[in-house]
Amino acid sequence: MRLIMVSALALAVAACGTAGEERADSEIQIKAGKWSQSMVVDKFELPGAPPEVAEMLQGMVGQEQTTESCMTQDQVDKGWADQAKQSMHGQACETEAFDADGGTLSGKVICTAENGGGATMTIDGEYDDKQMSMTMTAEINDPTMPGGSGTMVMTVSGKHLGDCDA
Repeated sequence: MRLIMVSALALAVAACGTAGEERADSEIQIKAGKWSQSMVVDKFELPGAPPEVAEMLQGMVGQEQTTESCMTQDQVDKGWADQAKQSMHGQACETEAFDADGGTLSGKVICTAENGGGATMTIDGEYDDKQMSMTMTAEINDPTMPGGSGTMVMTVSGKHLGDCDA
């Protein structure tokens, strides 16, 4: 579950192309450089979880996690869909119906884990070259979790802070 939260933060600064420009497909390009990303878990449900696990998950709701990272021009050049897929470390992921058009993001990333589980993450949001905001909904299936499945809804935002630290 922590992997999904870390992956969401990584996805929050996924980027593409030359900063501030718009490609022929209307995908606005974010700036390379230092970014701040914040994520808040809005909902975390794990039916069948023992009471102590359910309480722990509910304790995560509303808690903001903020990180800073450096996006290189190479990372920016890869594009939103590729970055979405790459953000789910250790899982085989494919993007489905992914669209970053004119400042609007929507898409789906489907991942399969080695343990037979997986997750489908739906992404909806807005962005420009210096900021972004999105809602991510993860439908998780994992035979090692109590109940075997769960749902997490997160709000992710990010802003460009300037050049990366030397």
